[in-house]
Amino acid sequence: MPGVASAPVRERFASTEARLDQATTPVERDAIKREIVALFKGIEQEIGELTALKEDIRRLVDKWKSAQQSAAPSQ
Repeated sequence: MPGVASAPVRERFASTEARLDQATTPVERDAIKREIVALFKGIEQEIGELTALKEDIRRLVDKWKSAQQSAAPSQ
């Protein structure tokens, strides 16, 4: 199931794809090309940001595990 955050991007993709299918002039195709490049670059940036966030979450999990071990009663 796609995430909620990806829905607007998918809508933009579908809109661009539909317009590309109907484009008849070089000017229209060039405009769509710029949109595709911008869409791609935006996704690349989002992937980078999400990858960094994923690593931050891993560190948070490790911190939680350390806190759990410190709080565990010794036997």
